[in-house]
Amino acid sequence: MMIIRDLSYSLRRLRNSPGFALTAVLTLALGMGVTTAVYSVIQAVLLNSLPFPHPEQLYVFRESAKAQAMSVAWPNFEEWRAQQHSFEGLAAYDLKHFDYFDGTHTSLPRAARVTAEFFPLLGARPFLGRLFSANEDKPGAPAVVMLSHSFWQNQLHGDSKIVGSSVNLSGKPYSIVGVMPPEFHFFLSRPEDMYVPLGPEAADPSFNNRTAHGSISVLARPRPGVTENAARAELEGIAARIAAEYPATNGDHSVLMYRLQENYFKSIRPVLSLLMAAVAIVLLVGCANVSNLLLTRSADREREYAVRAALGASGYRIFQQSLGESLWLAVFAGASGVLIAYASLPFLLRLGPQDIPRLGDTAIRWPVLTFSFAVTAAIAIVCSVLPGWATLRIAPEQALRSHSVSAYAGHRRQVIRSSLLVAGVAVTIVLVAGTGLLLQSLRKTLAVNPGFVPEHLLSLDIVLTGEKYKAQQASQSFFSTAVDRLRAVAGVIDVGNVCTPPLVGECGDYFYTIPGRIQPDDPNLPIALHNVADENYFRAAGIRTISGRTFLSTDNASSAHVTVVNQTFARKWWPTGDAVGHMLRFGGRGEAGDLLQIVGVVDDVKQFGFDAETEPEMFVPEAQGQHSTMVLLVRTSGNPESIAAAAETAIHTIDKEVPVRIHPMSYYLSQSLRQRQFLTLLLSIFAGLALFLAALGVFGVAAYAVASRKAEIAVRIALGAQPQSVKRWITAQIVRKVALGCLVGLLGALLSTRLVRDLLYGVSPTDPFVLGATCVLLITGALPAAWIPARRAASIDPMQTLRAE
Repeated sequence: MMIIRDLSYSLRRLRNSPGFALTAVLTLALGMGVTTAVYSVIQAVLLNSLPFPHPEQLYVFRESAKAQAMSVAWPNFEEWRAQQHSFEGLAAYDLKHFDYFDGTHTSLPRAARVTAEFFPLLGARPFLGRLFSANEDKPGAPAVVMLSHSFWQNQLHGDSKIVGSSVNLSGKPYSIVGVMPPEFHFFLSRPEDMYVPLGPEAADPSFNNRTAHGSISVLARPRPGVTENAARAELEGIAARIAAEYPATNGDHSVLMYRLQENYFKSIRPVLSLLMAAVAIVLLVGCANVSNLLLTRSADREREYAVRAALGASGYRIFQQSLGESLWLAVFAGASGVLIAYASLPFLLRLGPQDIPRLGDTAIRWPVLTFSFAVTAAIAIVCSVLPGWATLRIAPEQALRSHSVSAYAGHRRQVIRSSLLVAGVAVTIVLVAGTGLLLQSLRKTLAVNPGFVPEHLLSLDIVLTGEKYKAQQASQSFFSTAVDRLRAVAGVIDVGNVCTPPLVGECGDYFYTIPGRIQPDDPNLPIALHNVADENYFRAAGIRTISGRTFLSTDNASSAHVTVVNQTFARKWWPTGDAVGHMLRFGGRGEAGDLLQIVGVVDDVKQFGFDAETEPEMFVPEAQGQHSTMVLLVRTSGNPESIAAAAETAIHTIDKEVPVRIHPMSYYLSQSLRQRQFLTLLLSIFAGLALFLAALGVFGVAAYAVASRKAEIAVRIALGAQPQSVKRWITAQIVRKVALGCLVGLLGALLSTRLVRDLLYGVSPTDPFVLGATCVLLITGALPAAWIPARRAASIDPMQTLRAE
């Protein structure tokens, strides 16, 4: 009952001080709101368990060459699977697009190609039908497919009798054997639509080539009692035996092992961790401000506390009532923070890159509310410790003899307030400095030359699948006709054809040798990006030719094989000379490979994003390269999106069942910058909040300094001090504290900004301009916050003030 009475009393006290209560609640609610919103994203993306039994036991394997990860060659996987004893099973998987024509529209569903062990390793059971059998995962097996729940619902109308029927994929009938449950997806960022067995692909001789590293990864679960190190050691031993047996293809190959969770989230974890650190700083600054407000309130009520102590109230009881106020403030702030989180979450999700796994699952659920409750309790404790400690140290006799706040303000309490201000400024400096570095990185990234002209450029992504396009001549004929049809569309200036356009991030790479400089059996063969383009691509994309020429229509299958390389490739091997005329051989160890003559050098083109390091790249003519997926780049005279419908119609006049994905190249520009812009914008918002709260803290400390030293200020004015000198005196005292906070914050920034090194581009973590500008910004913001109370101090009537004292 005593606790209830104290809480009721604390609530009445807050109702009697609405200005104080509203300021404290809003200060904490801002920090609580952004903290809860960001935590809800982290909960959905990182903390929620993967939708598989015991996901911590699942691992992904890839091959490695020269310590670089690469996909697994099918023959190597088969030997791993046959020789291993440490795992419950190994399952290979990759992704493939199929054509699906529903009678009116062609789409490109994503199919996970998996071996029969895949679903048992994940502990998955079908929603309808059954899983693949081992016999269906062999060369020559009949074509079968399992559907995702969403594809079954959206494309096949949730037909409960679908099992046993067939679906036409890329012109080939597949028998439907099952439907997976709605919660099952393996590729979390872009869920798959269906699953087909991978084993039948081994009927293709090229699939059994140890140099054919397509896109296969391997999933595994160790047997009970087998440690991660033991499992890794066994596979490394198997890889070493394969390397000894096949030195030409596997001589420098080993195995890389990742936890499945790490494989999913290793790129996004640093970004979300940084955001959580940023909102924690905002919350800390808010707590420091509220603690200062409570200290001020405690000082104002010292006489009241002294009277109650003199009448027999214990220090513990007084502390309990002080804690009650902090608790009510934290509760109101927590509730308001949840409302702010609810309101800000849609904005946060709209900003977020869509390739963040499980971002769409973000919601304010019970785990998030529990976190919010825990933070509320922590805030109540943090904000009440210093004011509560001050109440316990009250000396009733001394307090009752005092006639003003200043009489018993006490040096120690002033030090605490100053320390809180310095701490708030310091952590704000750390956050603002980090944000400034990322803003500089974004500015430098936007200034990067992508190597092509993205304006007025439209991309048409076309995947040719099925038997009728299996022959290279058929696919070349299709794309040649497509170029002619697109040229006839009004508003089209030029059309080029390329396998992987800039900024898409899907360009493959492979080994090559330079005759006379690198031998084919060299254990450290160089790797270059490998692309296929027609004679119009470089002109249509606006890629500058540095020397030599680009492709001609006469560069065909019967002519000498040629290549065009980028500047990075040319500088790597001929830094002071011209690469044109030199020869290179495309292929790995033990392969004959094509001998190619370099006929031209073109400008570097960003393939993997503005901030990615440019890699050596070689292009081969369309007529001399194998390809089933090409992108048509259409140069237009106006807005490229205005001709999108006409361009799609032109393609479908050739084959109405061919799927076409159309985007302006500006789309790929924005996508390549999306994560960096997302992080920078949110950090800028949080840094702005921290700056606002820090300025609020400066104002509070300055206002209290004026209130607690009215008598001293009155004496100075009575003795002849001018208002301007009083203003400067008050302001200088506060600015000195802010400057000390800046100094401490700079030291913290020099240590902490190194943690964001991997997120920076073209900027040093200790960039003096950014660090200096951060301090100037904070001091500039602190000046008006200190100047306003200083103006009030200068307008004090000394006679009236001294008479009151």
